[in-house]
Amino acid sequence: MKAAPVLLAALSLMGAACRHADEPPRFHEPLKLGGQVVSVDALEHGRAVYSSYCRPCHGAQGDGKGPSAPGLQPPPRDLRLGVYKFGAVPAGQLPTDADFVRIIRGGLHGTAMQAWDVPVAELGDLIQYVKSFSPRWQKETAGEPVEATPDPWSGREAEGA
Repeated sequence: MKAAPVLLAALSLMGAACRHADEPPRFHEPLKLGGQVVSVDALEHGRAVYSSYCRPCHGAQGDGKGPSAPGLQPPPRDLRLGVYKFGAVPAGQLPTDADFVRIIRGGLHGTAMQAWDVPVAELGDLIQYVKSFSPRWQKETAGEPVEATPDPWSGREAEGA
């Protein structure tokens, strides 16, 4: 009979762990992300916004394994890796916040990432929360944006005919 309280405690802990496995992680202290300190309030607000817009595809843990993910091709990005294909920065560098805004608000054609009309007041906190999934953001900053060069054929269209 002495084992019963221990067993009950273990089952209780297992139940708590199962309940929280589907919840995005909570924050209790500020984080330094991309070279700037982000408050707990901003991270928790971003967490709520993420749950509404991103969690179904990217998952509670940012692993790209949300409940909608199995039917999506290509699969949703695993945000924990900190690897992004569509930033306007040199390959391998972290994207800028402007890249996140462009991707979130405009979507990515050819993928399941649709355009989301996230209110401007929530977008900044959402971006910081997304960064929190990858340890890269705690050590690195966003890359320098690549500037497009002027069109070398501008004003010379007749030569190309």
